[in-house]
Amino acid sequence: MAPINDDAPNTGYALLGFFIPIVGLILYFVEKSRKPMKAMSALKGAATGFILSFVGMFLVIVLLSILGNRVRNPSYRPPNPNQISPASP
Repeated sequence: MAPINDDAPNTGYALLGFFIPIVGLILYFVEKSRKPMKAMSALKGAATGFILSFVGMFLVIVLLSILGNRVRNPSYRPPNPNQISPASP
């Protein structure tokens, strides 16, 4: 009887690597010689998770700095919703 080759891309490995990237990296290095396709799924998930984490952190930092600057700026006045702007001729 021939051994069963169950090496195929695995969504579970990819999701685990995405949500916990360090586990995906460890899984890749542990499984890369025995099951390279499953290991590659874990690596792709981990890479995607790392990249999206850094992009998200960058966006949060930018948004917080913009909002912080608006709050600290004493000349900033929020628009008055009750004031009607004059119509242009």
